Amino acid sequence: TKLDLDSVKDWLSSNELSETSISKLLQCGYDKMQFFTVCTHDDIDEIVKECTLSKTDKLKLKCAVNKLLEVKTDKLPIIDPEETEAMSAMQHRLKLLEEKMCDIASVHQHIDEQHDRCQRLIHDTFQRIERSLHERQQALQQKLQRMVRIKHKILSTQREEIEHAVNEATAMTRQCHRLLSPQIELEAEHDASQRKALILSKQKEIYALPLRNHGKPKVSSSLFFDIEPSYKHLLHSISKFGNITSTQAKPQSQSKMGKLMINSNK
Repeated sequence: TKLDLDSVKDWLSSNELSETSISKLLQCGYDKMQFFTVCTHDDIDEIVKECTLSKTDKLKLKCAVNKLLEVKTDKLPIIDPEETEAMSAMQHRLKLLEEKMCDIASVHQHIDEQHDRCQRLIHDTFQRIERSLHERQQALQQKLQRMVRIKHKILSTQREEIEHAVNEATAMTRQCHRLLSPQIELEAEHDASQRKALILSKQKEIYALPLRNHGKPKVSSSLFFDIEPSYKHLLHSISKFGNITSTQAKPQSQSKMGKLMINSNK
């Protein structure tokens, strides 16, 4: 304010500092008396260096500040030693409380950092589990497809063999039917014997055709997705998977995936 500026200017002038030095001090921002009431000798040296004051004005400024500090000291009340001790104790206690506040703020920050770390770990862990489940699903589906293809291939091979046998048996049966047709007249008993022998031989040939199986083909048509007993155990494990604690895990359990730690103890 203008009052502060005038006070500083008048005070410096009363201590015989040059107008040039006074102007430099005010331009550098030393325009309040409070600045000079807390000055030390080191502060004055720095101010002189900053404002490039002459040696004469440096000494005048030191004298002015010393007088100002003497006046200030003379105005101080007489303090009892117990009061001094009490003030010192209060300052010490206040410092401890401020340090405790800093500790609490540090713990807050540490908890937030641990929260972010654990959140990333939870996300990454369950992503790995999801990928593993997806890969297992794909593997089972591929195995199922392979089994189905093998079964169909076996059945196709059997069908081809049986179709070939059916064609041969059909041809021989038709030949026998033609021999038994009423339109064919046998001229002698000898011809009848030959026909009978031929039909019986065709019967043997048909029975000799390869027939791998009687009844249904020997390929199981059943397919099972076997999940017991591991299914219930897996669901139970998933429902209990992972843990959030605030204590350090034991060394032997540190390798267990999902043991997420939030350690806020300092």
